[in-house]
Formats: sequence, structure tokens, C-alpha cells
Amino acid sequence: MTIFRSLTFYLALGGIALAFSLMKQLTTPPPEPFYFEPAINPFDQTIAAGGVIESVDKNIEIGVPISGLVKENFVKVGNHVAEGQVLFHLDDRDLLAQLLVQKAQAVAAQAGLDRLQDQLERLESIEDIRAVSQEELKTRRADVAIAKAQLAAADAQVTQTILLIERLCICSPKEGVILQNNIRKGEFVVAGGSSAMIVGKLDRLQVRAEIDEQNASYIRPQTAAYAFPKNNSSLKIPLTFERIEPFVVPKLSLTGKSDEKVDTRVLQVIYTFDKPESFPLYVGQQVDIFIERPSIDVQTNANKVVESPLDAI
Repeated sequence: MTIFRSLTFYLALGGIALAFSLMKQLTTPPPEPFYFEPAINPFDQTIAAGGVIESVDKNIEIGVPISGLVKENFVKVGNHVAEGQVLFHLDDRDLLAQLLVQKAQAVAAQAGLDRLQDQLERLESIEDIRAVSQEELKTRRADVAIAKAQLAAADAQVTQTILLIERLCICSPKEGVILQNNIRKGEFVVAGGSSAMIVGKLDRLQVRAEIDEQNASYIRPQTAAYAFPKNNSSLKIPLTFERIEPFVVPKLSLTGKSDEKVDTRVLQVIYTFDKPESFPLYVGQQVDIFIERPSIDVQTNANKVVESPLDAI
């Protein structure tokens, strides 16, 4: 047929195919269902906040007094440690070498004191006072006093070095569990850098809720509060109020929403809770927190007109 030999026919077919292709690309795909359903607000009036799970009394970040090599590491992640238990040793060979020299100096100072003390005792034992001048006795006694001071200084240096060696033996400040271990034997640890280990108690957990400063005045200790893990919105965890840290700080945990400002400040409120047996929770995990908002109005005096004393006349 002549129509199939026409160029315009095939151009029309190409245009129809291109139109269908563009329509398919412009069609918005249906939204995918949530993998985890969001938590449902349990109160009529509520204050919503985000929080991070911590061990009770906060996670203890173990640091080092000075930079140095790790000589020995005695614990692993998950080990239970007692208060005062040794966690790791830093390299102390330089201090041990100094200690050997200082102990030898202390022995020499003791020998010098014994020699001067013996000379003084011999002079003082002479019965005829005319045989020994008083000036000589005073000089000998002064030499003995100086020798005693030198011995005390040598002993103090030995004690100081021993204390510095003991300081390189890092111990646990409290009973707990090793939550994180960032060092290995032979690694160089920098003082003031990242924590070497993190210790915390896991018998009971706490959550640090970050309340926006606009809602900070509505927080009351007696109000109910619940936490919902982000990976299990059906788990409703009752929270027990512990304390308010009365220092508003910049918000560090940002959600990335377009309406969220980086200069947002938050009030941190600490709640504790028992670990649920049916669902494991871990330190560092984020949760959604809903706090019951009391039905009161926060009164301000910003717009209050100050009456003049003349108005009363």
C-alpha cells in the first residue's frame, strides 16, 4: 500500500512512540509504604522530642594523661569491669629508666648523709670543748642539715616518678561494661584526642531528650513521658523523670529537614527506663519521645504596661 511507503507515516509512528515514552517518564510512581510505621502520639497535648539512649550516669569516655604507646590492653568490648580494675597500660620505659637513676641518687645521698652524720657525732663526742672550735661544729651541723634536705629531695623524686608510672596504668572509674574499645596494643594514643574506651552500666538505661527551647518552659517533672524506638514504633517505653540539665545548648543531632535551623538550641532532660525484655535496645540508639504537655499557660510580662506612681494619685 502507498501509505506504508510514505515517510510521514513513519514519522507519525515515531512521534506517538516518543509521546508514550515521555508520558511514562513523567508519571509519578506511587509512594512506597513505610518500612517502619511512625510512632503515634499517645497524648492530646504533647511535646515531641528526639533522644539518644545512654547508660545510667552517662557514658564514661576513658582518656589518657599523656600521649604514648599502648603497652598492654587487658579488656575487650563487652567485658564487665569493676571499679578500679586495670584497663590498659601505656609505655613507661622512659620513666622506669629515670627511676633507676633517681634510686641510685637517693642511695648516694643517704651515704653522704651517713658520712657527715658520723663526722658530726665524733666531734660532739669529744669531752674537752677546747679541742674543737664552735665554728667547726656549726659547719658540720649545717652540712648534715643540707645532706638531709638533699636526701629528702632525692626520695621525693623517686616518689614522683613512681606516681607518674602508676598514672600510666589506666583503671576503670566505675563498675560497668566496656561499650567501645578504640585502642590496640602497640598503637599510639594522643592525649586530648578521641576516647580510648567507653564504659557504662547497662543494668538500667537513660535517654537524653532534647527539648526545643520554645517548649522548654512547659516541661514538668510529674508529667508522663514515653519513648518509641525508631525501628519499632509499637514498643511503648514508659520513662521516669530524673533531672533537667538547666543549661540550654546548641542542638547537635539534626534531622536534615529544610525548616530546621542549625542555630536551634535545646534543653536536655534526662529520663531513665528499664530495658525491655522483648526487644533489645542499645546505647547510642535514637528514639522518639512524647512528653505530656500540661494544660497551663506560660505567663510573660513582655507586654505588661508598667503603671506610673502618678496614676494612683
